[in-house]
Amino acid sequence: MFSGALQVAQAARWRQQLALVVTWLFTDLRGIGQIQQDGVALSGLVVGLGLTETGLAYVLYYFIVQELGALKAAGVTSIPPVVALVIGGLLVHEPLHSQDVFAMLLILSGVYVLQSGKRLVPAKLGSD
Repeated sequence: MFSGALQVAQAARWRQQLALVVTWLFTDLRGIGQIQQDGVALSGLVVGLGLTETGLAYVLYYFIVQELGALKAAGVTSIPPVVALVIGGLLVHEPLHSQDVFAMLLILSGVYVLQSGKRLVPAKLGSD
């Protein structure tokens, strides 16, 4: 089990590094230095988004892949946009448009199809 946990952590680290490079290449960085003027915002960004949310999410994702398989993990990664829309609507009172509801229904339908499919067990060789 310990070696499996190390493999999960290593895979998460490589994925984070790739995400960092892609973000660096495609993000408009004008004005990014202003975040350093507010210590609370900077520490919240580093601790909240960097270490806690993103780091923990990657480790948990690879743990789910290892324990439950890639198909179950694919369903798990589809849920955060739905949760974000619900939280935005309930807590921040963001408007919820018909296309948002339609998108949530599509996502939840896709997750249902992924999770409810029958699992085929391969037949053993030599058995009749």
